Amino acid sequence: MTRAFRSLGALSLLFALILPLLAQAQEAAHGLAWNRTGLPAVFPLQVKTREGQDYFLTLEDAQTGQAAIGAHIDGGRFFKLLVPPGTYRLRFEALRDDAAPSESFSLRDPLTFGVLGTRKKAGHLVDISGLGLLEARAAEIRPQSICQVLEQDFEPRVPLVEFDSAGKPLPYRPRDWADYPALNTRAFYCD
Repeated sequence: MTRAFRSLGALSLLFALILPLLAQAQEAAHGLAWNRTGLPAVFPLQVKTREGQDYFLTLEDAQTGQAAIGAHIDGGRFFKLLVPPGTYRLRFEALRDDAAPSESFSLRDPLTFGVLGTRKKAGHLVDISGLGLLEARAAEIRPQSICQVLEQDFEPRVPLVEFDSAGKPLPYRPRDWADYPALNTRAFYCD
């Protein structure tokens, strides 16, 4: 009988330790939940939200209505997502801690993510931080793009004077110019 009580005590202790871990695993992580497009995600989408109001964001294909991307947003935290090319309707579902039904809304117009010209990856910044759920269709939307430029280095990036470990200048030595001019790609936000 004491062996049964020990087994029962060990089992209870095991459940007591595992139960909080299971509850923590149920909480959604901030960021991308899934991408069903099969396409590379390279275009920026930034969403600004009000602190304390969490959302589940679904990007639906504007033509088919199929869910393409899902993401969890912790209210008030910085949220940026890279999106595949295409036109998507954004649907936000307000997440609640209680069992009350959640409210959802979609932006009025779909957003297009793609390449503009030869060097610009066009995305969007969506700000719903100052809006209530009933007025969220009027969210502030601004372009947010990543530009890429090709730069050419005409000389190696080394100091004109080189020093030894004691700090004394070393005599001049010829530079290896075989790999120059070199080409580098630089990306930056440009809207």
